[in-house]
Amino acid sequence: MLLPVKAPIPSGNRGTPGWKQKAVFLKEESIDRAAARLKQQGDKTDFPNVMQALVEAWPQTPET
Repeated sequence: MLLPVKAPIPSGNRGTPGWKQKAVFLKEESIDRAAARLKQQGDKTDFPNVMQALVEAWPQTPET
């Protein structure tokens, strides 16, 4: 008897409509400092949400 195969449950934003995965290169030191700050905050904010907030805020800043 074969059991039905369940579709994997997408994790994080991967299964959220309107989100697209992008690969970027970031300095290890920057990632470590950001991760430490996120851990210190103790909330559920994750690294992709921090990056999203930064990318959304950047076009709003005046050009220099």
